[in-house]
Amino acid sequence: MRERVCALETSALVARLEQLGIRVDHDRFIAETPRFGSAVRWARETWLPFAPAHADVHARDFVALAACELWKRWRPEPQSQEGLHELLLLGEDHADRHDDITATEHWIRFWRCLRPLLTPHSSAIVPRCCT
Repeated sequence: MRERVCALETSALVARLEQLGIRVDHDRFIAETPRFGSAVRWARETWLPFAPAHADVHARDFVALAACELWKRWRPEPQSQEGLHELLLLGEDHADRHDDITATEHWIRFWRCLRPLLTPHSSAIVPRCCT
């Protein structure tokens, strides 16, 4: 399902969300998503309460996946938690295929995106060699 959601044009994503009763406000999305950190959490707290009660699991999954995709398109920085996770997985995928250079590029991008999100308190979880 993820690949199909990612392949949709932005207008089609928004139209499908609106068919589900979810009003998509670009400016609100841009303004509020950073404090959530997670596109899925954003979807659960701001969009899913407006989905019809009879919405099945596929419709609910679509809402979460659409939030992830819109985050990538509308606010690539800072990365969402899901976007950061995707960078790690892409690195793992390339490492599994012995493409160490590309794997490392994904992991470096992950750390560059993560570093500004770390607070003095949370930096204790990062090994000293990485700071």
